[in-house]
Amino acid sequence: VGRGLLNLTRVSLPETVQDEKTVVACYNRMLEVYNDHCTEKTKPYDGIIPLLDELKSRELKLAVFSNKADKFTKKIVQTLMPGYFDIVVGMTTEDLKKPNPACALEISEHFGVRPENIVYLGDTGIDMQTARNAEMYGIGVLWGFRTKEELVSAGAEAILSHPLDLIGLRL
Repeated sequence: VGRGLLNLTRVSLPETVQDEKTVVACYNRMLEVYNDHCTEKTKPYDGIIPLLDELKSRELKLAVFSNKADKFTKKIVQTLMPGYFDIVVGMTTEDLKKPNPACALEISEHFGVRPENIVYLGDTGIDMQTARNAEMYGIGVLWGFRTKEELVSAGAEAILSHPLDLIGLRL
């Protein structure tokens, strides 16, 4: 988890059947199934909806930028958190994957906000590298699936333990 669905497919298979043909066939089938079920058993982390409510009440511009495929990213966000985000961007091509800052910078440009004035929340070292590459303020969050050490070593400028901790943070 967190290293891409193709890799997840590969490591989920027994080593004896990790040839490219089998991996690609299983990956394609997994994408079909995931498309139909990507919002089942999926929910925002505790505290996310109250945080989003607070940020929207302050009329802040909000975006999602994910390495997950664009169609899945949009479907999940629209289903689980409708109306909160001004922009939702997932991957359409491999060369734009994080830590490439291109999509983050496009979001900055779309909002008309300089990158250094954008707070970038992320739960992986790749997110922190992306924030750094885009010259945004990278905040590592511990409610994801990576460690504080990974986030700090990748350049997190602050660490949050709970979503609502963002509200009191002095930047």
